[in-house]
Amino acid sequence: MTPPSAPLAVEPVTLDKAGGEVRLSVEEYKGCPLADLRYWYRAADGELRPSPRGVALPLARWRELVHAVLLFDERLQAAQQAAAATEP
Repeated sequence: MTPPSAPLAVEPVTLDKAGGEVRLSVEEYKGCPLADLRYWYRAADGELRPSPRGVALPLARWRELVHAVLLFDERLQAAQQAAAATEP
């Protein structure tokens, strides 16, 4: 029998947002490591808590998401440049 692997120790990345933060971290669900991008809100007691607003995907698909984000960024920049070129 193969022993369970240890969870990955990856420091979360956070972006400040009014009333909380957006956090990208590695979480585990049913033994599967996930990349978790989630909004964390500040509860009445002052503690940050995860909200249901977010997305999680298996770490095996992380590179695919990174590629999609970079492709979207290229398309967004091209669209912004095209829009700026047509402004009077």
